[in-house]
Amino acid sequence: MKIRKTFLILLGLYLISAILGFLLVVFKPSVGYDLLLTLKRSLPRPKSGLETFVLIFVHNSQISLLNYLSALLFGVGSYVIVGLNGFILGIVLGYLLLGGYSLPTLLLAILPHGVFEIPAFVLSGTAGICLYRSLRWKECDVKLSIELLLLSIALLFLAAFIETYVTPQLIGR
Repeated sequence: MKIRKTFLILLGLYLISAILGFLLVVFKPSVGYDLLLTLKRSLPRPKSGLETFVLIFVHNSQISLLNYLSALLFGVGSYVIVGLNGFILGIVLGYLLLGGYSLPTLLLAILPHGVFEIPAFVLSGTAGICLYRSLRWKECDVKLSIELLLLSIALLFLAAFIETYVTPQLIGR
């Protein structure tokens, strides 16, 4: 099925991009650091758990919606957004590891919500590519595309909840 293949290709792209982001930090730390600082400056500073949850959920949902709609650019937009998302994760992980965080701490910080968030981003890209294929070649169903996007948003809701309320408990923050 083309949906499964698209999902796996996007997931592979995400993982390869994360590795490349990590390697950038290892071999060109100043470039990766500049990118990380730019990203950090663009993020708001929430004051409460609920505000954190809402900010994470809304931010990630916006990225997923952009990922979905960008596929209408001949399907290419979703590949770019998924790749960029993985690249950013690799940069963040690289700096945290080089900054003295242990691998078990990083895994506790990322995996509980990441098992939902990463597939959600990949799924929104898959949904967008399905939408593009349905409009261009009638290879996919628009209804399926929307269902995949809604599943992606539901996964992001769960991931935001875990990232806000569970992860801090796991890593002692």
